[in-house]
Amino acid sequence: MLQHPLIRPRGDVVVHPTRGTSRVLRTGPLVNAWLADPPSVDDLRPTHCPACGAPSRVVGEPLALHGHGLRARQVRGPEGLSQRPCERIVRVRRFRCCRCRAVVTVVPADVLPRKHYSATAIALAIALLGVLRYSFAAVRRAVSTWFTVGPSARAWPSLLRWIDDAVERALWADIRAGPADASRHAHAHRIAMSLAGHAPHGTGGSLVHQACVGAAHCE
Repeated sequence: MLQHPLIRPRGDVVVHPTRGTSRVLRTGPLVNAWLADPPSVDDLRPTHCPACGAPSRVVGEPLALHGHGLRARQVRGPEGLSQRPCERIVRVRRFRCCRCRAVVTVVPADVLPRKHYSATAIALAIALLGVLRYSFAAVRRAVSTWFTVGPSARAWPSLLRWIDDAVERALWADIRAGPADASRHAHAHRIAMSLAGHAPHGTGGSLVHQACVGAAHCE
């Protein structure tokens, strides 16, 4: 089982700009803890609007960030290092700013915008390829929720995209992937090492484990 901290510090928020006036905030519990004990609207209410900067609470004034309902979010990947991949549905919380009308979606810390697979699952796939030198097929069996693939499939396109996205810092802005002309295996190894460096101090276990933990804490 992948053991990692269940809660990030309340102020440790990663903001991802999206199209229009919407924002995605990664904060609070990880997916497993979120599903086991869904946080309340007050637990997840941002301290300020990430679009205009207005504080959500001012003494003597109405709330600036109102709850704007729940939204179902699909999350794929194994729940732990030794578990089979699965699909889970997480109900994430949305807020609307009364000042600028921006919509803010608050998601678990290990959920990445526009990705069906969790940050932990993506980090696991990259680390298995780059650190343990798994084949693409073996990585796919360990992480993908699609158990049946065509006989001609030699690589996992999603994994290739994740590596390329990580190199371009489209998944985590703080990643160091090395020279642009390096091989995908070399990139995967550097990405895993960089993610492991973002794991909280004292995180034990293998480098793969540390990379998975760091993926939820890396901006």
